[in-house]
Formats: sequence, C-alpha cells, structure tokens
Amino acid sequence: NYMGEVKIDGKNPGGETNAYVSYQPDHLPVDPSLKIYKLGKLYGNFFADFKEEKFIKLIEGFGIDKNQKIKECSKGMKEKIQIALSLSRKSKVYLLDEPMSGIDPKSRKVILQTIIDNFDYEGILLISTHLIGEIEKVLDRAIFIDQAKIVVNERVDDIRENKNMGVEEYFTEVI
Repeated sequence: NYMGEVKIDGKNPGGETNAYVSYQPDHLPVDPSLKIYKLGKLYGNFFADFKEEKFIKLIEGFGIDKNQKIKECSKGMKEKIQIALSLSRKSKVYLLDEPMSGIDPKSRKVILQTIIDNFDYEGILLISTHLIGEIEKVLDRAIFIDQAKIVVNERVDDIRENKNMGVEEYFTEVI
C-alpha cells in the first residue's frame, strides 16, 4: 500500500484544476454507443478550452471516421481518440497516461509526432510510459518512480552527458 497526495498548483485535484489540466485516462469514460463527433461536442460542453474543430481534424488525421460509434473502435483507435481529446484543449498541463500502450509500433511514430505537433507549448506535457525508447528523443526531463518513490529526476541532456547512456539504458540500470 502506497500513500501520498498530489497537488496541482497547490490545490487538490478536482473541479478547479480540471479547468487547466488535460488528463488522458487509460479508458474512455463515456457511453460506448456515442458517436465520435458527439464526444467532441460533449467535451466542448465540459471544457471551455476545448476546440471541437481541432478534435475533428485530429480524428480525421488518424484516419478515423467521426461518425463511428465508440463501441465499434479498436483499443488502438480508442487511444487515438483519447489523445485527440486531450490535445484539443488549451491547457497548462497535459497529462498522458500510457498514451501508446495499445497502439501498434507503426502507428506510435504518428501518435508521437501528433502529440509533439499539437500540444500547447505554453503548457507542460507529462507522459507516463514504459515505452521509453519510443519517446526518449523528445524528452526534456526524466523522472523514474520505483515503489512510489522518485529515484531519478534529471534533465535528459545531463543523463546523456554525465552517465554516457540513453534514458532507457539508465532506467534499466537504476530500476
């Protein structure tokens, strides 16, 4: 059992922080019979910073039919939809939890490039992942957590220079 607390800008997560944190959970918490474009309208009602046009553009860029029902989508398609939802907000913090775990290796490069091209650079992007090698080249900082404790919190450039290894190799050595 691990205990702790999370503060966002000094506040507990909730209604107030939801206004400026774009969080991608590990599942779509909506009615599966909903059509994808309706999901965009729903998010537009919940989040003032959500851009429906951007969402549709991202969905189409992923080659997904916006008229399809969520229950008709594969796991990989659902993850792409969640990424599109998260990136269609203008947030201070983007928190993506394992955004590419259900996506085939070929699509991961497209997903990563979509994330890089579409998150608001005035904000901060946090990605939790075990696919370190896939995202290593775009990281500024790496934080390794083991047994609910932060064991590494370093700039990626410092890891490369001081340890003479990449982030994934260092992760393997430390954890």
